[in-house]
Amino acid sequence: MKQNNWQRFAPYGFYLSLIAAFVSISLYIVQRKINLPLQISLGFIVIGLALFAILDPARVRTMLHRSPGKIWKQRAGHDVGFLRNSGGG
Repeated sequence: MKQNNWQRFAPYGFYLSLIAAFVSISLYIVQRKINLPLQISLGFIVIGLALFAILDPARVRTMLHRSPGKIWKQRAGHDVGFLRNSGGG
């Protein structure tokens, strides 16, 4: 599947939202109130996720349509293997 020119910028929208989330959490921890800088950084989270969804909708679709049951089965298998190897159970 060939990427178009705009699709290669999709991860940057996701990175923008991750950085904005880190800044938002940091601002709230330090100031303990919702003020204009916190609201702006929360807005950048939404903008970054929207850019990611607009520029690469196929990747978002695959992320949303993953089967939760499959994920929990894999997690249970890892937990059982860990308990066997650690000597518990």
